[in-house]
Amino acid sequence: MQERPEVLRQFLENKVAQRNGPEAILFGSGEFAGITLKEAAEQENKSAVDLLMEMGPQSASAAHFVMDQKLQDRLMLGENVMVSSDGSPTMHHPRGYGSFAKVIRYYVIEKELLSLEEAIYKMSGLPAKTIGIEDRGRLQEGMKADLLIFDPKDVQDRATFANPHKLADGFDWIMVNGTLVREDGKFNGERKGQVLKDRSISGK
Repeated sequence: MQERPEVLRQFLENKVAQRNGPEAILFGSGEFAGITLKEAAEQENKSAVDLLMEMGPQSASAAHFVMDQKLQDRLMLGENVMVSSDGSPTMHHPRGYGSFAKVIRYYVIEKELLSLEEAIYKMSGLPAKTIGIEDRGRLQEGMKADLLIFDPKDVQDRATFANPHKLADGFDWIMVNGTLVREDGKFNGERKGQVLKDRSISGK
């Protein structure tokens, strides 16, 4: 019967292999945030699995580069596919500040896979419709005035795994609930946002 450490070692070896190896696993938090498992192991002069065993469970979050870019591009074209982001107080992931800018930069400007109108709809009108928020997501009389004024050619996602909190370029004029909150790239102190709940479920 195998000892527990050996069972754990084999488990971790399999998991690392399934995720394209230690060079494709990037720490998002903890002591090694911003570098790969391969780099961290080399820094500590240990094998990747030995380092993971030493770190223990829940010691850090990580991003795993296992998705195929061509598949992502095909999925993005789906009429029901929306653009969003997520996060937490401990998250260190560039999507927190870069998701929307990246879609405009990559899918609209560089690859021309989406029109600007399609990209914006996937970020605004479609999500609002999907979760039942009927007074947002469109430029229309009577709707809440949540507006972003920008030149798509100036939009650039700047956040990286090493510097995940860097704001995107090009989003310099923002209006929330009809009030200007960001002017010429600077927050003006106005706080007009509110929590939007899923009305499609609550019915309220």
